[in-house]
Amino acid sequence: MIAENVLKIEQDNERLQEENERLRRALGEELPRSMDCELCKFYIQHYIRCGSQYAKTYDGHCVHGRNKNRKPDEKGCKYFANK
Repeated sequence: MIAENVLKIEQDNERLQEENERLRRALGEELPRSMDCELCKFYIQHYIRCGSQYAKTYDGHCVHGRNKNRKPDEKGCKYFANK
């Protein structure tokens, strides 16, 4: 019984999300953008050398706010600006 109700709620939620996206497109509105650090123009990604190639690390820093040790998926700070 509960599983059926949960399934119905999930289906309703998916339908509403699709309708919301369709309406936003019809109105010409952009979807809200994520403010993750990796999308900020002040975020500098750190890399590590692996043989003759470089690989991203799960680390970086901010050159504007001088925030050290920022993770790519951290929420942006007051200095956030889209790339």
